[in-house]
Amino acid sequence: MFSLSNSTGFISSAGHFRSTGRRPAWAGLWGVLLASCLASSPDAATPESTVADREAYRTLASPMTMRAEGQTIGQVVDQLATTRTLNLWRQRDLDWDAELPEISLGPSVAAALQQVVDRLDATLVVRSGVVLVGRSAWIERNLAELHRAELGGAQLNEASPLGSQRRTTGASVARPAAHLVSIRWPDLITPSELVRLARRADGVHTAELSPSDIASRPEVDDEFPHDLWPAGQLIRVAPESVESLVRSQFAVQSEPAESWQDRYPGVIGSGRWGRRVRTAVGAGRMSTANGTVTLTGTAATHRVALQTLLQAFLARAKSATAGKAATFDFKVENQPASHVLESLAQAAGVPLQVEIDEPARVQQRVTFSAEKKTLEQLAQQAASEAGLQIQFQADRWIIR
Repeated sequence: MFSLSNSTGFISSAGHFRSTGRRPAWAGLWGVLLASCLASSPDAATPESTVADREAYRTLASPMTMRAEGQTIGQVVDQLATTRTLNLWRQRDLDWDAELPEISLGPSVAAALQQVVDRLDATLVVRSGVVLVGRSAWIERNLAELHRAELGGAQLNEASPLGSQRRTTGASVARPAAHLVSIRWPDLITPSELVRLARRADGVHTAELSPSDIASRPEVDDEFPHDLWPAGQLIRVAPESVESLVRSQFAVQSEPAESWQDRYPGVIGSGRWGRRVRTAVGAGRMSTANGTVTLTGTAATHRVALQTLLQAFLARAKSATAGKAATFDFKVENQPASHVLESLAQAAGVPLQVEIDEPARVQQRVTFSAEKKTLEQLAQQAASEAGLQIQFQADRWIIR
């Protein structure tokens, strides 16, 4: 089994896989996560945005590969969110209990998420420090609700000594730390309890509800439709954003057909990214000045812009790290060589091709550890441990 160590020690006695010089963040799924130098580079093509959004983009761009087996879509998505500290908000009325076949995911956190949620005809965007995961219409409803909440927050800011600040999307207005809250809740929380938890958070400490709080709740709780939700957390988000996210699960008061104006990083205003957005926006509703794109449109328009922004960032981040030989600390115990090599190949972004007369040979189990090795060096050692030969080509790895 593979896993990562965290700052307090090893998560799994079966082994660990840590990127050298990078705070490890993954464990649990049987698979491998690679978090290389990209995530620790704050200037790697990061969209202009709040700190929360920059962290979300960097986390989504983190190189990784994993192999999921015998799990549901929801389990994979939730584990990615919790172990990577992503503020992930998913559409509740999708079939998250659908089981995944044995599948390799990657080569980034965003790619892994998209591969999984594709099975539900869903997608993801980053907005207001939150990764929204759901179908297009649901995401648009959330964007309209979050925009309305931010308008209310901007009006409050204008009345305060701090004054107002215009927002460049990718995503939310730059708020003082005291206006952002962190909340954590247990299983079986109701939507109304979640909103009240955010309202009473002080912006300094993480506000939490315990299972005993849930057990002693009042019988009447009707601010929102009654429902029981699983455990989760949201870190450093605006309280009004929490209420908007909850409201969007019930399609209350949302008007995704409403049109509004937002500003975006200039990367989505030119080249293939600009063409994609202009096709969705139409003439006369998009302009670029001083490296900033001003976009007027409905929630559907802004969804396309945010999807494009994420894809542009992932592409630029990948380019920024091209050619850099990231090294990793690695340990694996008693795993089939085929699984280890497939995971390493996916992390490198290449397919693994097996060209041997006895396919059972790649099932030879391997146990070894290594420090500060590149992906190719790790793959070479894994192949050697199994008595295999591996050839590295620019577009594939070949086992012979």
